[in-house]
Amino acid sequence: QIVGGIDAGLFQPATLGNYVWEDADKDGIQDGTELGVNGVTVQLKNAAGIVLQTTVTANGPTGAGYYQFSNLTPGDYIVTFVTPLNYKVTSANTTGDALDSDIDAVTGNSPLTNLVSGESDQTVDAGIYRQGSIGDLVWTDTNGNGIKDPTETGVNGVTVLLKDALGNVLQTAVTTNSPTTGEAGYYNFTVDPGTYIVMVMAPTGTTISPNGPVNPTTGNTAPITVTSGSTNTTTDAGLYQAASIGNYVWEDTDKDGIQDGTELGVNGVTVQLKNAVGTILQTTTTSTNPTTGLAGYYQFSNLVPDDYIVTFVTPLNYKVTSANT
Repeated sequence: QIVGGIDAGLFQPATLGNYVWEDADKDGIQDGTELGVNGVTVQLKNAAGIVLQTTVTANGPTGAGYYQFSNLTPGDYIVTFVTPLNYKVTSANTTGDALDSDIDAVTGNSPLTNLVSGESDQTVDAGIYRQGSIGDLVWTDTNGNGIKDPTETGVNGVTVLLKDALGNVLQTAVTTNSPTTGEAGYYNFTVDPGTYIVMVMAPTGTTISPNGPVNPTTGNTAPITVTSGSTNTTTDAGLYQAASIGNYVWEDTDKDGIQDGTELGVNGVTVQLKNAVGTILQTTTTSTNPTTGLAGYYQFSNLVPDDYIVTFVTPLNYKVTSANT
């Protein structure tokens, strides 16, 4: 007797896996310098969403962040990545399948993957990132040198803007007391990896100090690049109020070195403003004060806090009276 119809189908086990990596620039591409992340829980599910296996990323053949599901029956599978605390999911499908991130930012699921007999699919990747921060202090720069001295204090109530690289405003902050140190003038922006500009809105009557990261003319910083998990605490700004130097040149009729009430000012006297090394910065001439009507008045205004020397050019046929009497 011959018996027919007894068949046997054979298949080779399939595998599914690859990496979880930290996407430092949040571009959705697994760059060569970006490292894998160990300790991430990865689940293998069937097409109905039932969990079949669970593993945790660990060191693999080419580094950290490796996971693998092996000895699988050919079929349809979903890979779910459990995003670790303080991480977010990067953009999906931004480049070729071997180097992009495949998971949905909301569900953590990869697309449905169909495995055939003997297939090894090593393209199901997950890029994750941490937010970073930009911030520091706005303070009163009493000497206008752009360096925060120990005696100089922060300024609350100053508006600070966070812009993208094109100048669009993304966030607004107002300086306040630091939650950790209690120091005034604190601000902080929590941001995704990317390139940003910080703008400090100097209050009326104040000017941003030179020599710092904030341009005194525009109030903007140069572009600041934030990578995954990085903290920028150097974007500070000193504020100063413009200073002024001035008074009178008068004719000391009794040469006692004292400006008596009956002694009159002298117009037309050249007065020079110099820096500490004697370089002439400005020159003016004494004239009648528009407010008091008194002659001999001079004024240098809108000065950066600094060290200055005032030089009076003695007119012909005049001498200088006694000083500091």
